Amino acid sequence: MKKLAQSTSNLRAALELLRPRLTNQSAFNVANILAMNQETQNPELHDQTANTPAQNASNEGDGVKPQGEPHPNSAYESKKHHPPRSHETRHANPGGSRHSSRPHSNDTWGWFGRPDPVATLQATNRELEAQVDQLRKALESTRKELGGELMEKDAELAEMKKTLCMYDDCSEVDIRNMVDDINKKIRGLARSVAVRWIKDASRMSEESVAAKPVTEEEVKIMRECIGSQLVNALEGARPGQSQCAPLFLQCAWQASIVFVATKILGSFSARLAASPEGYHIDGALRSISAEVMKEEVQPAYGRWRFLTHRNLKGVGLDEEKAIDAYADKALGYCRLAGRLIMKNRCPDDEAFANAFQLQMKEIMGETFKLLTNIQEKMMTTNYHPYSPSNGHPFSSESMDVDKQDRRYPNDLVVSTTGLGLLYSQKKGREISNQPPLMYVFKKPQVLTENNLNEMIGI
Repeated sequence: MKKLAQSTSNLRAALELLRPRLTNQSAFNVANILAMNQETQNPELHDQTANTPAQNASNEGDGVKPQGEPHPNSAYESKKHHPPRSHETRHANPGGSRHSSRPHSNDTWGWFGRPDPVATLQATNRELEAQVDQLRKALESTRKELGGELMEKDAELAEMKKTLCMYDDCSEVDIRNMVDDINKKIRGLARSVAVRWIKDASRMSEESVAAKPVTEEEVKIMRECIGSQLVNALEGARPGQSQCAPLFLQCAWQASIVFVATKILGSFSARLAASPEGYHIDGALRSISAEVMKEEVQPAYGRWRFLTHRNLKGVGLDEEKAIDAYADKALGYCRLAGRLIMKNRCPDDEAFANAFQLQMKEIMGETFKLLTNIQEKMMTTNYHPYSPSNGHPFSSESMDVDKQDRRYPNDLVVSTTGLGLLYSQKKGREISNQPPLMYVFKKPQVLTENNLNEMIGI
């Protein structure tokens, strides 16, 4: 006991020395510990520690001078009437132990009034997590906003790439092959029927069939379609008497079909141009197209032409009806040409329909398809039908003749008997206020005056 009393005395002396360096709350905590230690070791000293130096130190630290009665903040009275408290709040041990009172888990203060490093770090961590959560929410909101804007920009960029695309969905070889196939079908149809019908007509007498004569108005129409020289050759020929009568009729029929096919390729929308009401609208569209081609870069014009032509598919006649209309028109020209040369021995309308209708519709359908490919699939190049008019100077560099014909110098064109195409394009993205130059893509086949005169025998 003497040693314990000596130790307590030493602790008190040490406390007196450290008092200037301790805060009031720290001194109070140390005094409480000393009192609790003394009471635990020797309960008999309870009455002797009513006014201990530690209690006096605590009282002086709180600004209260020691008196005769025990101070309410003494270790014993605090233990008896009040739960132990730290700088903020102390909780009594549920087990009743006087030595296990600890700060609250959320308290950042430890024993002796000093901050608890673990609790401080935990509090700081919670604050940082809250800030991170707020930043994460703000980032997610910003990401959604930027994502929506980015999607809009991507859509605009994709549309711009389409507008400025220099890629063709159809090749030049495809266009050329389509033209060759159409010419081949036109030539085959005209040749096979002309030879057979002229042969049949030569066996008939002129009085065997009563036919309606060709009027002057109809002759005028045919002169515009196949040329005056060829009309004269048809009127002067006699089946069975003229060896070149089948050639005259073949050329006339080829020129008649090419004349209608050129009308299709020369239109902006063949559906509109097929009807009298839509013909004027198509003319306005062709004028607008020429201006856009002149003012815009090639990809932009190609894109405009594609969108406009595609959206016009619901305007005008149905495609099937439009094809029938063009086929009937070509068949009418062929019928007039047949009446010019066969006179009263020309087959009737039903015979013409049976011989021409099916293949004529096929030819017009292929021409429709060619126009669609040109208008909607060719972005880098513009194609135009090339049909030299009657009386145009012949040029071997831009025109062609039948294999049996010759190329005469200083010759003139009578009629066009095979489809031809011109093309134009701007280099890169150049903008020019002048119409683009035209170049020959596919030479048209023509019948010239000298070759026609040679057939006639002049």
